[in-house]
Amino acid sequence: MNVEGNAQYYINNNGSKDTFYRPIPYGIQWRGSYEHTYKNCDIVGVTYNEKTKQVVLLDSRGITCWNNDSVTNPISRPLTFAAYQFNVLHQIIYAKNFNVYFAVAKDHTIRVFNKDFIEVFQTASELRAVLFLLFNPRTNDLITGGAGGMRIYEYKQRIKKPFEQRESILMSDYKLNVKHFYPDVGGSWVKKMQLNHKMQHVYCMSDTDVFVYNCIDGHNLFKITGAHETMITGCVHSSVSRLVVTCSKDTYVKVWTDNGNHLATMKGHSKAITNMIQHPDSDMLILTSSSDGTIKIWSLHIMAQIYSISVMSSGIIWIGIAQNSNVYITSNRRCEIWSLNHLVDFWANTYSSVISISLTSYPKKSTHVVALSDDNSIRILSAKKQKRITTILPPPTVSSLNRIIDVAYSRYHSLFYVLLNPKEIWIYTTRTDPACRITTWNKPIIESLLCSHSISKARQEKSELTCIAIVNDSINIKGNNFSSETANRFQNNNTIRNNSKREIVTNTSIFLAIGTKQGRILFTHPVHKERVYWHLLCRDPKFTKRSYCNLSETYKTLPVSF
Repeated sequence: MNVEGNAQYYINNNGSKDTFYRPIPYGIQWRGSYEHTYKNCDIVGVTYNEKTKQVVLLDSRGITCWNNDSVTNPISRPLTFAAYQFNVLHQIIYAKNFNVYFAVAKDHTIRVFNKDFIEVFQTASELRAVLFLLFNPRTNDLITGGAGGMRIYEYKQRIKKPFEQRESILMSDYKLNVKHFYPDVGGSWVKKMQLNHKMQHVYCMSDTDVFVYNCIDGHNLFKITGAHETMITGCVHSSVSRLVVTCSKDTYVKVWTDNGNHLATMKGHSKAITNMIQHPDSDMLILTSSSDGTIKIWSLHIMAQIYSISVMSSGIIWIGIAQNSNVYITSNRRCEIWSLNHLVDFWANTYSSVISISLTSYPKKSTHVVALSDDNSIRILSAKKQKRITTILPPPTVSSLNRIIDVAYSRYHSLFYVLLNPKEIWIYTTRTDPACRITTWNKPIIESLLCSHSISKARQEKSELTCIAIVNDSINIKGNNFSSETANRFQNNNTIRNNSKREIVTNTSIFLAIGTKQGRILFTHPVHKERVYWHLLCRDPKFTKRSYCNLSETYKTLPVSF
């Protein structure tokens, strides 16, 4: 078997090829699943250990660890409660900085377990109920929320001792100390919290309201009251777009500004949304899980859903980020690992459909992407930096019901040519955003170009421009009427002829090719309109009947004459 790009082929005995193509997966891809088989033990908490690459599942009788990448021992049961104990823990999170687990017990105490799930510390929460836990890896703080407000603990070593005097149990010399206490957070009930690690903001969700606090000084930044009609289940912040996204059991995903103003409402789920996370590779993509068993990806570029997949019929309760752009998805009895894969990259917003896309390049310059929209607006983007360079606004003289005839882009000169009608070309500079029009080749200029090559007046009136293109390559036209001397002179571009019939020496290798309805192709200078290098006449009748042609592809092989 041989491989050429994405194509694979076998060579038969007779020497022929049997070619088939390798499929490229799109969207979220399944990687593995685990079915919780312990009787009367539904999963009540999930976390992910980034060091051991294990999904840690907490149930009413113990803890189960599942490693999808392990071959020898993928499932283990490191902690099992005594037979007379039931529902000892109901929440658990993992802290990578210390390689420990924080859990909430049914008596509302906070307990700390080392990597071997040995309890090394516990403390009273002093809250009526602890409903959520978060760990801040930047400040090494444990954030708890529930009935009574929000409390922040500092996790640090008690007293540093020499190595020989340390206790044998790992992490037993660390403890939690109260750092801050905020008793009044959204009516003192915090049902869910989410942390923004980059901005150090904590989002406290209390029924239908969202309160945003600074983790450093505890200052209340802003609040969103009455965000949803039912309980809010998720809240994330996009640092790129500076937008806040919330979800709720009312099945809606809402977008807000960072000062609390509502922007958009997105719909798609049929049942309550249970959780929300950001895409690990893009802050502009949001993932939501729902009780309807689906995962949906929402784009903040277009404020709409761009992908949806059904993964569980029983409904999804937890979703989180795992290693290598994977996500773990968990219900009360099942856990699955899915690869997010590369989905889509947004470079620019367009407010109408894109009707054509082309690439423009030049030696020692980066490649640009030219996108023409249905509203006659044009966007030029950098293929390397994946961002917009400039925008050419729709020409005011062209109706929205009509389209411009053709466009051309000179990467070397940073000039853009728009053929508005058969007798007018607008030229823009792409060094500004939006692009500015610098000159216009109107009807008199076009007629002077055609007249300079001895076209009769009757033909000149019928000659209309149909297409334009920038030619960056050296020209090598293969025709029956060309002598080797003429072809070499034209290819090397040593001589040109202007309106005064004088020969002018030039070293340019970039041409603006203009095609007419009569089958003529004029090769002019991209900047100096009076310099016409050569003109060709197409003998192919099919070419003369077409209103549009791709000059950059067809000029090398057309049968032509002088």
